[in-house]
Amino acid sequence: MTASPIVVLADDLTGAAEICAIGRAHGLNAVVALSTESLPRDVSLLVFDTDSRLNTPTEAAHKVRHIIDHLPSGWNTRVFKKTDSVLRGPVVAELEAAAAALHTDRVLLAPANPSLGRKIQDSLYTVNGTALDKTAFAHDPHHPAHSAHVAALLGPTTILPLVLARPAMTLPSTGLIVAEAASPDDVAHWASRLQPGTLPAGGADFFQAYLASLGLTPASASEQSIALPAGPSLIISGTTSTAGQTLRQTARDSGLPVFPIPPSLLNAGESFETIVKSWSDNIRRALITQGIAIAVVDQPLSDSPQISSAIRRAFARMATLLDQHRAFHHLLVDGGATAAAVTRSLAWHQLSTAAIWAPGVVSLQPLAAPDVLLTLKPGSYSWPAPLWEKLLARSTPSSVS
Repeated sequence: MTASPIVVLADDLTGAAEICAIGRAHGLNAVVALSTESLPRDVSLLVFDTDSRLNTPTEAAHKVRHIIDHLPSGWNTRVFKKTDSVLRGPVVAELEAAAAALHTDRVLLAPANPSLGRKIQDSLYTVNGTALDKTAFAHDPHHPAHSAHVAALLGPTTILPLVLARPAMTLPSTGLIVAEAASPDDVAHWASRLQPGTLPAGGADFFQAYLASLGLTPASASEQSIALPAGPSLIISGTTSTAGQTLRQTARDSGLPVFPIPPSLLNAGESFETIVKSWSDNIRRALITQGIAIAVVDQPLSDSPQISSAIRRAFARMATLLDQHRAFHHLLVDGGATAAAVTRSLAWHQLSTAAIWAPGVVSLQPLAAPDVLLTLKPGSYSWPAPLWEKLLARSTPSSVS
């Protein structure tokens, strides 16, 4: 092991899992941590989920500073700040807080993932050739993209001057430097220009390039045989994205039991526990009889913070009640905020990578629950076909969904 691990701060759990998987593919002993308590010492990559994407800038900055300030001595020499690839969340506040805590005034931010068609060119963000504000990201319930201009997406800075940089530019010695990237070669170029005292930040593509700049290369690709754990599978879909809608329809078409969150749970007050227990009991029966159950948000809902929080609370409590009965052995969650709420409710504070299904779709092993597999994906991603086929093969569909 190196003298100190590479430390990554991600703003949601699915992003943390994605980074952990990339590290594992590069031969690193990687762990996701949800707090700074009882940190493992035998790791070469430690990825923190700050769970801050939905926080205010002040709250998010506090979380970032807290983690950096509580790192063991010598662990702050190789820090990478993972951001959302399309710049959702309080990105500037987190980057400025991280820079201040690390005593640097230079950040190189490369958020684009050209490998997924997400590019920044001429100060504009595009997804597969379409301006960001003309894509589904314009309808994100928490951070809708109202512009494709990178400066508008980030908003104003308060400490570091914002600099939009093209690959051929001479870079300033200070500032929040946003790197344009339209190809994997562009991303690799930016990693090659990192200097001591510069905080690297950005998406998954840039993290891979960052590892390459440290001399780390991915292991040779090989067929990966991934076995699911014996026992029922519970899917929690906390997203209303197109991918979430597709999941619900596919599940119903396949005869799988789908359980929409009861609308009454979102304003339940004192009756919350009674309603969530009834919902959980129905899900538990399906897990016993069919080996699978899918809990979803099944109708358009208000995008107010209160409703979003209530949804996460309901999913988290439902999962906890089912876990008390050991009702599932495989828990699959989409959406980073939902995943964080559920995982924290289950007191799974450290997780290691168990399998990589596709970019961003990762199975983790909770260290506190070695008999359970946790599989996560971002809300905008689809479940990979090989995983879905394995789930179908293990379930008992009914003739009526």
